[in-house]
Amino acid sequence: QWLYDFEVASGYSYIYEILVKNIHKGTMHNVSVFLDPARSISYYFANVEQIDGCDTILPKSECAFKFNITVTDNLNAEVDDVLPARLYWIFNWTNNDGTYKKCGFSCTTPTIPSMTSFSTRFYVYSLPNFTVSPTSIIIDSDLSVPHYIDIYINNTGNDKIDRINVSQPFPEHPEYVQMSSYFESNNNSVWDGEGWDLLSVGEYNILRLNITMTNYTKATYNRSINFTSKTVAIQDPTASINLLIDVNPELTHATTLYKELSHNKDNIFNFTISSTGNIRVNDVNMTYEPKLLPGSIRLLPKSWVNFDGDLGTLYEEDIYKVLFNISIPQFTLPGNYSGQFTIESSNTPTTIVNFTVFVKPEGLWEFVTPTYQYLGDFPLDYDGNVGNVTIFNPGNLDMDFFIQRFDANTNCTGTSTGCVEDPSDDRNAFNYHLPINSTLDLPVYVVPVLTGDMKMIQVLVAVTTPNSAPFSNSSYVAYLTVDYPPTINQQKTVVGGFNYNKIALGKPVTLIAQIRDDLGVDYENSYFNVTMPNGTIHHLTALENETLDTRLGAGATLVNLEYEYTQASLEGNYSFLVYTKDDSGHVTQQSMEFYVIGETDVDIFAGNVSTADVTFVNSTLIEVPITVTNVGLVFAYGVNITIQQLPPGWVAIDSSVYYELLNVGQTKFNMTIQVPEGTLAGDYNITYKLIWDAPNQGNDSATGDVTVDPNHYYTITGLSSNYDINHDAHNLVSFDVIALGNEPGDIRIKCNGEPQDIIAKVSTNNNLSTFSNQVYLTNMPINSTTTIYLDMNVTRGAVPGSTGRQFNLSFTDATNIDDYTKIITPNVRVSKAWNLSKTFISEGGVALLNITYNDLVITSNANVPLNFMAFLSGNITDFDNPAYVDPQHNETGYGMIISNATTFTLPKTVSRPISLFYKVPDLNANFKGDITVVDVNNASSVKIVPINFRSYKFISELYDVFPTSVNETDTITFTTNLTLGGEYITDNMTYLAYVGDNECLNIQNITPIGEFTTLTCNAPAPSDTGASYDFRVITRYYSSEIQNYVNIPATLQDYIYYYDLEPPYYDKMWVNDAQYGNPVKITVYVEDNKDVGNVSVNITFPGSSSYLILDLSQDNSNPSAVGNWSRTFTTGQSGTLDEKGYYYVSFILTD
Repeated sequence: QWLYDFEVASGYSYIYEILVKNIHKGTMHNVSVFLDPARSISYYFANVEQIDGCDTILPKSECAFKFNITVTDNLNAEVDDVLPARLYWIFNWTNNDGTYKKCGFSCTTPTIPSMTSFSTRFYVYSLPNFTVSPTSIIIDSDLSVPHYIDIYINNTGNDKIDRINVSQPFPEHPEYVQMSSYFESNNNSVWDGEGWDLLSVGEYNILRLNITMTNYTKATYNRSINFTSKTVAIQDPTASINLLIDVNPELTHATTLYKELSHNKDNIFNFTISSTGNIRVNDVNMTYEPKLLPGSIRLLPKSWVNFDGDLGTLYEEDIYKVLFNISIPQFTLPGNYSGQFTIESSNTPTTIVNFTVFVKPEGLWEFVTPTYQYLGDFPLDYDGNVGNVTIFNPGNLDMDFFIQRFDANTNCTGTSTGCVEDPSDDRNAFNYHLPINSTLDLPVYVVPVLTGDMKMIQVLVAVTTPNSAPFSNSSYVAYLTVDYPPTINQQKTVVGGFNYNKIALGKPVTLIAQIRDDLGVDYENSYFNVTMPNGTIHHLTALENETLDTRLGAGATLVNLEYEYTQASLEGNYSFLVYTKDDSGHVTQQSMEFYVIGETDVDIFAGNVSTADVTFVNSTLIEVPITVTNVGLVFAYGVNITIQQLPPGWVAIDSSVYYELLNVGQTKFNMTIQVPEGTLAGDYNITYKLIWDAPNQGNDSATGDVTVDPNHYYTITGLSSNYDINHDAHNLVSFDVIALGNEPGDIRIKCNGEPQDIIAKVSTNNNLSTFSNQVYLTNMPINSTTTIYLDMNVTRGAVPGSTGRQFNLSFTDATNIDDYTKIITPNVRVSKAWNLSKTFISEGGVALLNITYNDLVITSNANVPLNFMAFLSGNITDFDNPAYVDPQHNETGYGMIISNATTFTLPKTVSRPISLFYKVPDLNANFKGDITVVDVNNASSVKIVPINFRSYKFISELYDVFPTSVNETDTITFTTNLTLGGEYITDNMTYLAYVGDNECLNIQNITPIGEFTTLTCNAPAPSDTGASYDFRVITRYYSSEIQNYVNIPATLQDYIYYYDLEPPYYDKMWVNDAQYGNPVKITVYVEDNKDVGNVSVNITFPGSSSYLILDLSQDNSNPSAVGNWSRTFTTGQSGTLDEKGYYYVSFILTD
């Protein structure tokens, strides 16, 4: 007996049983089993106590005596399994006759006094075992630094452990967990990097783990550290520690950032990013991109956002403050501006921070001009702007102002001296709107006065816009009014209405002076002096005068003084002096020079022009540019220009041009000439003449060229915009091209566009092989005609109508410019044409064959769907075949029918058969009839096809087929014949043979004898063995009357059987525990390729040749190729199996 199921230092109780059997015919009384008092209990046992037994045991009965044996503590198989422990027992009883008996373990004879006791040997069962602690390790914090964990391995069994191996939890990354032996309680236990070679009873080792994570990506590692012993007797050779490492790098920060900031300044603030995970975060980087967020009106530009986004590595609990400098440009409009920060690292998910900046509204303004400014001195009659007060808006809000003007601290009116006025209104108080980054000039206006003094003006600016500063401020301006002498604004000499200082000899000149004064001009005391080249002075008084502006204020005057001087009789320089005085007595004088010249010279130039508008039928007007140049220094008088010479047939619309007075320099004008129709291309000359009268007489002439450019003008006749055309056809039309230019030319005609279902091509003749996308007409003579053919090739089945059919013809001359484009819209007509593939049907058929005739095909040549009805007539519809049931009418007696629909719609351009189906009558006969097909929407569209049909009754017979049971490739021999109308057929025949659906191989005609033919073939591979198949022979006979091969079959059903060559087999067998006296069930799993027929079992008894052969039953009631077969047998003295021992079992399987 083995002692086991205990731990070191922990004794246990073990139930031990002694079975006493009464094998004799008398009852045993006072039966007892107890320890031999003469023997001491071994140190292996602490106590032995009987807990069950019997006082009496009847004949042929038995009784179990049970003892609770308590084992001594601290049994150690490593030490104590050398010698067995032994317990000695005494067995006593009293017979029926009162005699006392005592014997040992194997008392078969009650009268053996020497066997007074028996013994039981106990052996300490080796139960080595070990435990590890802790059994679970969780590392979820401070993963940036190594973690050291000690694991205790204890021998808790009763025997030594020869070897304990430790598995690496990260074989793919051994650097994550490094293992070493930290302590061994027994120096004989040696660590080799993968485990220890010994762990004795009661001892322990310490394994130290150095856990260092080098993968910083978020992950949860749930691994096992397995401790495995190869000791055979160990209870559990494996112990495991669950190692959970939760790597969780994490960055925490605000996901939204909102700031209210000012424009035109650097706005600096911090943004906090914290490392809140359990391991460091590497390569942290922060970037920014503008993005429009909800509630924002504009993007926050990238250039405004300044920061260092390279944060590097953040360890656990690190807090990083990113310094932002948001630089908002001046004048940025108020409102929300937005973007996104993206925070990335190499081991955390990318996060987003939505950033919104509210640019605060700030209304600012300032004076650009000095607060106090002196504007200068101004005449008494000065009326207008003397300067400006300027304000500027440097803020980001449009500003509204209320502005008031004061004169000497007194509110002034718009017409008072020295006021700040709104240029569009005559007020002294007004409102202004000033956009951001804008200036406003407030003009300071003055009006004429009669006295000179100093003026001071205050401009008060008050803001009416909220959020603005300063609220109000003033600027002051000053100026001085002074009485100035008169001014000569203009002094000039005028000839013929032109200001000119060079005068033709003997011609008059007007002397003019414009004078202004702030109080008034004394023009009666004003005069002109003209000094001639010889020194003679002409004193000119009584000047004409004219007041030019009556609106001047106060005493101011503006006048023109004029004098027509006619005494320029000498050539040379003249001095023109103006003397004037104002009403205050101030004098101003000013002089100028003019020149008198005795002659001049005039040139004429005629420009060259060209025209492309002259054709064979069209004239045109041209404008010839003429340039007349007075190359002298004075005006020319009496200038006349005429056309002297024109080409024949040309007409001068403007024959002459006259100038009474011609200024110095160039004068340009056009002269109109008509070029007649039919003028050929080329260059033509025209002569022009010019004469003048004074100051000296002269003339000049010029010649100009007129180029008539080549013109390839043409017209098209006979080309329409709309055509009705047919589908599935070449639709040819023609038109004429007439050349009406002024020289022979080339014309290209091209088809453009992609009209639906149409290919458009052109040619110069009506041969379709010559048509292409374009044609060239080269060197067409003037007034010649060429006929062009247009082919519109329409696709078969093109739908009727003009939708999507438009294309154009472009006509291009030699300049390769599209001169003319003709848009053409063809309309495809409706077509309802159709035809049949047969005009006559002559067919023959073999009796009793089901035949479908599909050679009658109806074809739609239409471009719309057509509806048809088809029907048969004649005796072809009434075969004498009452056994045949028409599938359409479910009636007998019908012959040939239309097997597909008799009324049907045929899509455009589609073909389909009109299928004729019939079962050939079982006779030899002729039949006639018609098939009629009608377009149901057009009763006149009908076609009739006559039908001649003959039936042939062939009879094929099959004899002497052997063998009827075969294997694959076996030779099958058979005999057949063929008759028609009782006559044997012996020629023009070939044969096919089939077993089931598989064709026989190597069919050979071996003995053609008269009307009979004997053949052989090799059996084909069957679909399955163990099955019967039809044997079918097809005689292929070529009939000259039918003009086709006729296949006449002969069949013997289920005639050829294929041997089943595959035996059944069993896969496995079960037998329940064969306890003597209990039933025994024998089960076998059997498979067969077909069906299992019977399963029997042959059971040979122990130690003898006797046996049983019995059938097993299938577990399910239906025969099957797969299943369990079983039978239950009784055992024991009255059972079927009444002997103890080994039974030999064999199976007999029959399919």
